[in-house]
Order: sequence, then C-alpha cells, then structure tokens
Amino acid sequence: ELRRAGRVLHDDIASLLAVAGLRLQIANMDHPDAAERLAEIAEALEGVVIFVRQLSSEVEPTRVRRTGLKNALVDLTNHAAKNVAILVTLKYSVEAQVSQEAAEALYLATKAAVEDALAIQGLRKLTITASGLNKISVRVAHDQRGPASPTNLRTAQLLAQAAGISFEIAPGAGQTKKGTIEIGRAHV
Repeated sequence: ELRRAGRVLHDDIASLLAVAGLRLQIANMDHPDAAERLAEIAEALEGVVIFVRQLSSEVEPTRVRRTGLKNALVDLTNHAAKNVAILVTLKYSVEAQVSQEAAEALYLATKAAVEDALAIQGLRKLTITASGLNKISVRVAHDQRGPASPTNLRTAQLLAQAAGISFEIAPGAGQTKKGTIEIGRAHV
C-alpha cells in the first residue's frame, strides 16, 4: 500500500501539478496584467510540489523500492565515485529474485559498508560485487587495511539480520584486511 501511495504521489499527483504549472505560464503570457498574481500562485504551487516530493520520499524512502536493487547499487556506486578521488566499481550479476525487504536490507547494509570503507585513509579502489543464481551475495572490497566503524557495521548487521540475511566481516571484527566485507546472502 505504501509503495502504491508513493507511486501515485510521484507519478500521478506530481504530473498533475506540473500541468498546472504549465497552464499558469500560459495564463501569464495571455494576461500580462495579472503577472503579479500568477507569480504568487506559481510560488504556492512550487511549495506544494516540494511538499509532494518530500511526502513521496517519506512514504517510499529508498531507491530500492522505487528502482530495484541493481539501480540503487548503480546510484550508490556513482555517488561514491563522484565524491571521492578513488576508483569505485560495481560488478552486478544477480539472477535470483529476492523480496523487497531483503533487497532493501542488502542495499542499506551495503551503503553502510561503503560509507565505512570510504573513511579509510589512503583508499584507492573500492569494489561492490553483487551476484547469485539462487541466493544473492553482496561484498564490499577495498585495497587498504583500516579500522571498521563499529557503528556503521553494527547497523548494517542489524539490518541484514532483520531481513534474515547473513552478515560477515572478513577476516575479523574491527579490522578489514584488504577489506572484504561480506554483506549477506539472501536466500530466495
């Protein structure tokens, strides 16, 4: 129901508001003497558009639910690559179907692990790998040793466990050795 409500807000209501904005622009061209009043209405309409976008995001807060796990991981990879001077890559070869809840937990855990890895000094390379035929396995690997953030990784672990997904940090708690973090395996 929340997904449907988010889709209606984003797709239907936002589209209707955009049409209303275009009609205001046309009215402004047809009636230049009313430009001041129409500008006030356009400003109020823009406030409603912002509110609908925020509400849509609150109802459907993650990219996973809107665009799927693959696209959410692509966005995460692109965002990380834009904000740091390192090579960030995604290897995605998932054929398994997984529930929305498990996909969202995998994404959020991956995001936490990526944020944790990006905080390590001297990092040059970060790879996110998602694969699986009957189950999904997600790994975040990097080229440096560094302390793992207990808060980020504990959050990731709790998210994964809540969705019934295993979560491992290799080789040991608190340290990543040429950093591989096994985010989880979601059985389908």
